Amino acid sequence: MEKSEKEQIFGILCGTVDRLRGKKEYEIITSLYDNLLKYKLIHSIEDFKAGKVIKGSIEEALIYWIWRALVQHKSIKNLIPMTKEDISKLFEAEDNSHKHIAF
Repeated sequence: MEKSEKEQIFGILCGTVDRLRGKKEYEIITSLYDNLLKYKLIHSIEDFKAGKVIKGSIEEALIYWIWRALVQHKSIKNLIPMTKEDISKLFEAEDNSHKHIAF
């Protein structure tokens, strides 16, 4: 797959993942992420958190939206309301290299 085709697909997926919210949609996001990893089309969330993904790339954006959806799902499942600080801790990168991503 050419780089530009991959970037176009990732761009479409970013918007789609951002709009998915419910339980069934969470399963779609999880399946999408697992399959992208399986075929080595993207880096893992762990790589993203460790700063191993090119900053400003469409891949970084897609992993961010997947990560955000997974964190949001986790916070929704949690019966105890999460504070802004709790949510921020979930998004903290191990080396703080992604502090430029605001929410």
